[in-house]
Amino acid sequence: MESLFDGLTILELGHVIAAPFAASLMGDFGAQVIKIEDPGSGDMLRRSGPTKDEVHLWWKSAARNKSSVAIDLRVAEGQALVRQMVEQADVVIENFRPGTLERWGLGWADLHVSNPRLIMLRISGYGQIGPESAKPGYGRVGEAMSGAVQITGHPDRPPTHFGFSLGDVTTGIMGAFAVAGALFKRESIGNRFNGECIDLALYESLFRGIDWQVILYDQLKFVAERHGNEFQVSPSPVSDTYLSRDGVWYTVASGTVRSVQCLLDLVGGIALRTDPKYATQELQMLHRNELGEMVRQWFADNDSDFVEKACASAGVVAARIFTPAEMFTSATFAARQSVVEVADEDLGPVRVTGVVPRLTNFPGSVRSTGPRLGIDGRRVLTEWLGLADSRYEALVAGGVVGSVDVEDKVAGP
Repeated sequence: MESLFDGLTILELGHVIAAPFAASLMGDFGAQVIKIEDPGSGDMLRRSGPTKDEVHLWWKSAARNKSSVAIDLRVAEGQALVRQMVEQADVVIENFRPGTLERWGLGWADLHVSNPRLIMLRISGYGQIGPESAKPGYGRVGEAMSGAVQITGHPDRPPTHFGFSLGDVTTGIMGAFAVAGALFKRESIGNRFNGECIDLALYESLFRGIDWQVILYDQLKFVAERHGNEFQVSPSPVSDTYLSRDGVWYTVASGTVRSVQCLLDLVGGIALRTDPKYATQELQMLHRNELGEMVRQWFADNDSDFVEKACASAGVVAARIFTPAEMFTSATFAARQSVVEVADEDLGPVRVTGVVPRLTNFPGSVRSTGPRLGIDGRRVLTEWLGLADSRYEALVAGGVVGSVDVEDKVAGP
């Protein structure tokens, strides 16, 4: 079945998470993603996280639907190869420190000459412009600058980063959105399109998501603080996590007067539901601490099977906090193909996250897991780029291009 980005070619000069994630999202929907890696070591993500049989598992999922070509970008011949590839590509995605690609003759000005209709996504810690643009930056730096870490955690504890690379992931999503928008404009205005360079700093996506912090500070000098699982600017008097008697964690959300009254009915019956001191949102917020304690005790007194049935019957919005075990057995996850199985040459069948979002007429798919370093070099450079076999062999012999034989000894899968 035809996919959203069939026929689109993306050249990925990214590494680790943010830029590769943007490319991965588009690869899920049919784009040909050619990942350029250092011949000696490849992407650092190849060596990150737990292993099975000496195979790094994170890589297998993170680099899915990509081809790997190992080219040394520090030498003139490697740089020339990439410029040739750019001539046929639609998109370049990169996240080197600003100035690095310019030193290699692969910056926007250079690549725009090679392909005037090129779209280039540039992700960096502080952006391509500004007084700190040359500084190194990582996802955690972006999370810190965005304001997200300042409001995450409990009030009596230090600011808390997230349990995964949220800054990188949200930046990748925003980057893919920007590329898709530029592609739409390229098609809609035809020959008037003169390329597009997208400049995205790692703090900007989360910063955009916490839009209320700017206007509240501007107008009120209001600074949100850490409130645990509560959302300080939300009118929800009960919004926390609760542990059942048999050790299952749940989250409860109550954003309206009616939803709180349903919760009161659940934990205390009709008398509590109709208690006048909980009659309005203002009163419910005033008594939020005692409300929270009543709910906490009710969960602690009941096992998970009863909790789920009782909440559903009472119209209370409560959900089990999933671990991977729940994800693998969830009827919802199964129906929506949130976890899919794909063949891997090292591990056999493996399960990975499914394609998001879900499109009806142009769905995506997971066609392959993360590739071995340089495994697609010969195919891409001879078939797609048109190099003669003898030229390819000379580039391998000169160390400009990495071969699979060399990479297997150096970097593994």
